Amino acid sequence: MFRGWNQESWSEWTLLPLRLIIGFGFMVHGYAKLSAGPQKFASMLQTIGVPAPSLMVWMTALVEFFGGLAVLAGAFIPIVSIPLAIIMLVAMFTGSHLLSSWE
Repeated sequence: MFRGWNQESWSEWTLLPLRLIIGFGFMVHGYAKLSAGPQKFASMLQTIGVPAPSLMVWMTALVEFFGGLAVLAGAFIPIVSIPLAIIMLVAMFTGSHLLSSWE
């Protein structure tokens, strides 16, 4: 009934903590964008020059929330990883621009 923990059984569970942390992180940030009021995030996007900030707020928040949910569940990883990676790249490059303008 109980099988021992060997190398093969450990390899099945190795990425679970990473998937849970990343999925939860995306979900929390997507929910925060929606619950704090999309207008706040839209004004920040408008400040840094993102085109159509009202549309981008909803796209970003929904992709982060539902993409994080998919990562958390381990479903559709190849599909949701592309828009999540694009969001993170845009945040990385525009965020560094935003931080340099604060100084």
